[in-house]
Amino acid sequence: MSNNGATVDGEYDFWNSFDEGVVVAPYDVFVICHPGTSSGPIADEILSECDQFHSYLSNGDDGYCLVEGDEFSFTILDCIGTWD
Repeated sequence: MSNNGATVDGEYDFWNSFDEGVVVAPYDVFVICHPGTSSGPIADEILSECDQFHSYLSNGDDGYCLVEGDEFSFTILDCIGTWD
């Protein structure tokens, strides 16, 4: 994750991990929800699809990349935004 644009272009600012034992299946959708999601018809529908909760979600100028490996050696698989 880069926060408000990366501190150093092309490098992540924060490393976030999946919960222990999580598997992202090929061609599946993995839904990350904010833990403050309230209840109600639409929120309940969203919450029923959550695979994991994460407090720090984007405000529009952050970059998230899905990677394979660890924080020292990884391959970027996909990104929303950039680390720039």
